Amino acid sequence: MDTPLPKPFSDYLPMMNPALARELSRRMENQFIQENQRSAADIVQFRNQLKAMDDAALFEFQHDAKLRPGQIIKMRKEKPDEKMIISSHSDSFLDAVAKILEREFRKDETLRVSVGQIDSSPAHLRGRPDDLAQRLNDRSDDLGIILLGSLSAAWHGLNMTGASILVLAHPVWTQDKYDRLVGTIRRLGQTRVTTIVNIAPADGSVEWANIVREMGSIM
Repeated sequence: MDTPLPKPFSDYLPMMNPALARELSRRMENQFIQENQRSAADIVQFRNQLKAMDDAALFEFQHDAKLRPGQIIKMRKEKPDEKMIISSHSDSFLDAVAKILEREFRKDETLRVSVGQIDSSPAHLRGRPDDLAQRLNDRSDDLGIILLGSLSAAWHGLNMTGASILVLAHPVWTQDKYDRLVGTIRRLGQTRVTTIVNIAPADGSVEWANIVREMGSIM
């Protein structure tokens, strides 16, 4: 059972407040109206699309010490046709995840997909971000997982609606960063139910207790 949180803490962490997803949709709507001279029917259709995305969106909050291979394998088994993005602020963490996934996928051919990585590394080492996004959006391409370095600007503005699952391996502390990350999959062109999975320190751990106490004291 999750540790109770002080209300300011839950308000501050967008990952714990699905209502903020609707606020993101409102911003998207306003931007659409401002940037496009569209008919009233177009705007109504756009609003209906956003509402359907909001109503269908799934938000999961998983307490764990860290992102574990078993969690990714479980998601692959439950939703084998869904592509996913795994985000972390640590490039070295993503490097480790890539190696683990490669090893785990070798054990079960039915789970295997190609894994791409977009971070602060030079494009010639990882591949061009826009090329990786295009492959992710191609349902016939075997690229099924993108590891995303959240501190890098290389992914900003990319449309990655080919993925419908976003895993935030570390807490996201600012609304702007959260909006950008969620916006990679929750945007026009998305035809699938989106799932946002948030990994936090294990419930009952010292790390989690410290976060609850510190956030409760400063808000």
